[in-house]
Amino acid sequence: MDKNVDELEKWGFPLVELYRMALQFYKQNSGKALHLSYEDNLKLIAFKQQQQCGPFDPKTAPELGVLDVIGKDRRMHWQMLGDISREQAMEGFIDLLDTMCSAFRPYVEAVRKNRDETLKEELKRMEKEKQEKERKEREQQELLEEGYKEEMQRRQLQDALNKQTYQQFK
Repeated sequence: MDKNVDELEKWGFPLVELYRMALQFYKQNSGKALHLSYEDNLKLIAFKQQQQCGPFDPKTAPELGVLDVIGKDRRMHWQMLGDISREQAMEGFIDLLDTMCSAFRPYVEAVRKNRDETLKEELKRMEKEKQEKERKEREQQELLEEGYKEEMQRRQLQDALNKQTYQQFK
């Protein structure tokens, strides 16, 4: 089995969800809690481009200006990725972010823990609702049975009274 697949399974999230979290973490923390070198930023952006657009194709890529040095650097890093798949690009983005930023893995673990707690609470809530529904159904059944017994007693009493008064009316 592939090392990246094992690692992503260990993190407890599907690849696409983990990639979305990594991208969100990068966007929110870039320049704030996350200070990466120019080269590392270029690598992350190249992985992001590869995931979004697939391998670099000079025919479909927009034209760059003469003075667009950053655009040229980004394009060069994107070209260096070659023909890797979108999944490999997501894995590369996640792995590089994890390597470059020590706060990313604790962030993912906190999100997973929060998700697990939310799921547990939801399961408890659903179990309580189920128990409450069963309790109400039992109470309703008991009321129906009680009403049936009362109706039977009333009919028996009415039949007995009718038998007594029948002779009198006759």
